[in-house]
Amino acid sequence: MSRERFTGVSKTRRNLRWTAIATVPCVVLLLYLIAVQKVSEAWVGMGIVAAIWALLVWRFKDVGSDGLPPQR
Repeated sequence: MSRERFTGVSKTRRNLRWTAIATVPCVVLLLYLIAVQKVSEAWVGMGIVAAIWALLVWRFKDVGSDGLPPQR
């Protein structure tokens, strides 16, 4: 198994793109539950989505267009 399997530029961009695609419907559904259905528990889901993106931003904050550095 190649060390660059998950860390190359194209892999990093692909993984972030699919994460964005997966979380957008979740955010739309949660906003619908909060605004229309008045489900206050949906704020927990928004917090989880925000935490996922905060971790992603923190992890990839120094990553440029070269992809991740080599992993050990």
